[in-house]
Amino acid sequence: MILKRVKYKPFRLNFNSSFNNSKTTFAFRDVIFFEAEDSCGRIVYSESAPLPEFGTETTDSITNCFDEVIKDILGKEIHSFDDITNLLDPIGNKPSLKCGLEQILIALLIRENPALFPKSTSHFEVNGLIGLNDHQEIEKVLEEKINDGTKAIKLKVNRDNHIFLSQLINNSTFAIKNNIRFRLDANSIFSFEEAERVLKSFDPKKIEYFEQPTSSINEMEILEQNSEIPIALDESLTSYDHVEKLIKDSQIKYFIIKPMVLGGILKINRLKKIANDYGKKLIVSSALESHIGKIHLLFGCAILNNNETHGIDTSFMFSNNPTNDQFPTISGKVDWEAELFLNEVRTTIFE
Repeated sequence: MILKRVKYKPFRLNFNSSFNNSKTTFAFRDVIFFEAEDSCGRIVYSESAPLPEFGTETTDSITNCFDEVIKDILGKEIHSFDDITNLLDPIGNKPSLKCGLEQILIALLIRENPALFPKSTSHFEVNGLIGLNDHQEIEKVLEEKINDGTKAIKLKVNRDNHIFLSQLINNSTFAIKNNIRFRLDANSIFSFEEAERVLKSFDPKKIEYFEQPTSSINEMEILEQNSEIPIALDESLTSYDHVEKLIKDSQIKYFIIKPMVLGGILKINRLKKIANDYGKKLIVSSALESHIGKIHLLFGCAILNNNETHGIDTSFMFSNNPTNDQFPTISGKVDWEAELFLNEVRTTIFE
């Protein structure tokens, strides 16, 4: 496969309604879409969705360096995933740009050689996501997701709602009857003392893990050792090398993997063996991408193929998605197969 051309377009994704986590209220999400064509005329699309809070990368910094980066990629022959990695590794500390470019190279390579499509299960379980809404809205959305068949639900938690959430989860016979697994995500908002108190307020039998309760890895190590509820790392995972080191050296069990932060989807394959060797669990997570980004996140789930429930179902939150959802979530699951991945994506954003 030879990459012939790549175009980019900055794009503002608008949320259907404002989305709140423990630190930020989002009304929109700035991303960059890529359209690429190979020497055989095959056209694919990808997405770069930088998270400035994880580093210094922004949409402007991506567009400013794009022409310089792409000139070293166009016209090169690519025959394997290793070729893609070797081609992109020299780009340096631009993880979301590398992730977006890697997506188009993977998609074009597999269209040329479908045998490279990873063998995996035919569907992936995904968690439902509930933001920091008012209490009545949280109860309503929770019931909707349980009725839909979702088995894992992630709740954003902060200083104002943790008591309500603990009472809701601890006393919900509806959730108990349906065997719901809850995940809590604090986005690093609590102090160590606050995190200790919050952890103790939840029934550990009902909580799968508590994601990023504080900003300190050392504090979360202590919480992991002293709490019945496992701790998961997310914002603390700022690079591939950092993730690999923590998988090997820390006692924490769950690692929330954002390809957009790590610099690509193929890095998941490197982490997979390490995580297995050290008895750790990897969860693929979105960086609030559109339907286009969701396609490539699912490819990452296929590479990992670990039967975990992943956090990739966020694209529905946008009112102006650039394409239809080719992989809709139904009853907490997404169907997955090579033919679906190879389907042509239709979008008008480059017209």
